[in-house]
Formats: sequence, C-alpha cells, structure tokens
Amino acid sequence: MKAAKVCERCGRAVCVRCDPELGIGSKQCGQCVNVFSRRGLVPQQLRARKQLQVDRHQAWTGRVAYALGAVLSGAGHVASGVPVRGALYAFGFLFALAAVLLHQGLVRGPYGEAPLYLKLAPAALLLLGVHLLSLRGLRRLRRGE
Repeated sequence: MKAAKVCERCGRAVCVRCDPELGIGSKQCGQCVNVFSRRGLVPQQLRARKQLQVDRHQAWTGRVAYALGAVLSGAGHVASGVPVRGALYAFGFLFALAAVLLHQGLVRGPYGEAPLYLKLAPAALLLLGVHLLSLRGLRRLRRGE
C-alpha cells in the first residue's frame, strides 16, 4: 500500500498519516492547502513563489506526456490520467503499426498481385490518423478543453 499520493498541483507527496490535518480524500499537499485554500495565512510573495513552482511542475508533466504521446500514441494520455482513452489510442496505433510492419501476414490477402504501396496505403493512413488524433487529444487535454 502506498502511504502517499501525488499532489495534483505541485507533485509533492500527499501523506494523510504524516499530516492529519488533511482530509482522507485530499488531492493536495499541506503546502498547497495552506497557500491556495487558506488565503490569510500566507503572504503574497510566498503565494506567488508557490504558484511559479506549480506552473513549472505542470509544464514539465505536460511536456513529458506529450513526448510519450509522440513516441507511442496513447501513452501520453495514460500519463496524463486518462487511461481508458489512452488504451484505446494505443490499441489503434499498435494495430495499424502491426498491419504496416507485418504486411505479408499469415494468410494471402484478397488483393492478388497489387503493388505493395496499394496494400499498405489503408494501414498507413490509419496509423497516421490515429497518431494525429492522439496528439490533438493530448493538446486539448493540456489546454483543458
């Protein structure tokens, strides 16, 4: 069992055992709760510094998710916290990739003696389409649409 979760704002550990003031379902660390929820406790300078830390963390996680999505469609969605959509994108991407790479197949196709580029065109278009849709979905997820 993991004792700590990750803060949704800054990425620090959220430990309910260590900080009994936090609620059981808390998704923010003690610092973020004090800085952003209890406004009168923290001076404006410290709040601004914490907001810069939060912005840096969110930009970094967004870049990592986008890089994972560029390497393997769907992996960026899984890293961003949308695992079902990521699994569907990854399945479509890997299916199309397998169709392109394993174009000989196990059974002879019904195309006859058509040129190879005509055989691979549908799978390559599917591969490109799924990859572009995944990256567009990641960009929208990052902007919050």
